[in-house]
Amino acid sequence: MKAPAIALLTLILPACMAKIEAPRTPAPAVSCAPGETAMAELQLLLGRNIPKGGQVSNAAFRNFVEKTVVPAFPAGFTVSDAEGHYLHEGATDPIREPSKVITIIAPDTPETGARIATIAAAYKTRFAQDSVGIVRRPACASF
Repeated sequence: MKAPAIALLTLILPACMAKIEAPRTPAPAVSCAPGETAMAELQLLLGRNIPKGGQVSNAAFRNFVEKTVVPAFPAGFTVSDAEGHYLHEGATDPIREPSKVITIIAPDTPETGARIATIAAAYKTRFAQDSVGIVRRPACASF
């Protein structure tokens, strides 16, 4: 009887171990002032160098914003110029490139997260980017 029990454990134990995840840290509670609403501050970090050469032009970026970002967040957002600095894993020399940061203040919902992910995926596809940085912070806002 011991052999079948051991055989059963060798089948079940790995499946149980696969379900163990690192504990998730809950988002910090936000205590907003009167007149403010708990929201999320989301930033998209968008490099403008195209890996196979060239750069995302101002016109191409504006077109991307009008066709992709505005429909997703018609209530508004902010676009800022930035200088990106990125080190690929295993590389010794960092990439420095002109970048854009899009900041969006919106309800912290799965729908908002899905819209952010869609924008990031569209930018990566359209401009052949390796990655798009996404930053999410709890915030209080009033408009």
